[in-house]
Amino acid sequence: MINSKFKQWLQLAAIVKETYPNVPKFKCPSCSSGNINFEYIGDAIRRKGYFLIWCNECLEGILISRIEIPEKATVIPFGATPDQTSHIPNYTKVLP
Repeated sequence: MINSKFKQWLQLAAIVKETYPNVPKFKCPSCSSGNINFEYIGDAIRRKGYFLIWCNECLEGILISRIEIPEKATVIPFGATPDQTSHIPNYTKVLP
């Protein structure tokens, strides 16, 4: 059985993908804060990579690998420098 909190995070990830670049504000499934952030990391040409979404308040979120990156999304490249990823916290991954 899938963790209900993980499922809610997956739903937020789907909203981001469907609405990018006009992503609506939404609340954290873990703490109800509106301070959610996300990044796509991968290959900007092939539009493949992974997706990070987290809450800046409770520092929980998920990572989804092997995702198609939306055409207009900004992509941090694989092997990015620490300067390119320093804003991504070491958050706790909610598990399925």
